Amino acid sequence: MNAAINRAVSVEIDGENFEMLLTTKAAADIDREFGGLDKVGEALDGDDRDASVETASKLIAILCNAGSERYNYRHRDTPRRMIGHDEVGILTTPGEMTYLLRSAIEAVRRGKETYIESEQAPGDGKN
Repeated sequence: MNAAINRAVSVEIDGENFEMLLTTKAAADIDREFGGLDKVGEALDGDDRDASVETASKLIAILCNAGSERYNYRHRDTPRRMIGHDEVGILTTPGEMTYLLRSAIEAVRRGKETYIESEQAPGDGKN
């Protein structure tokens, strides 16, 4: 089973499917944009509604684009498009934004989990 597939959260934005995914690159983008995941939470909980919407839109776009980048890396002949944070704000309603934020939180949770698959060495089996 592919751990990356298990980490992705499928979402729909204006009728278009995206996969949110926390990759190492996406985590670095979040660090650069917000100063870390903990800062995202602080910005979302702040009193400035415009800043909260901007933060949410950027986080959603970063995670959706990480899923598209992974797909495009593997399927160069049929690339998926990237989405800008401005598009996220334009194409969604406040209710959809709530759904997308819950999905983003789930994608981050899944991305922070550790998946370790190991093969048992010959002779290591229990008798």
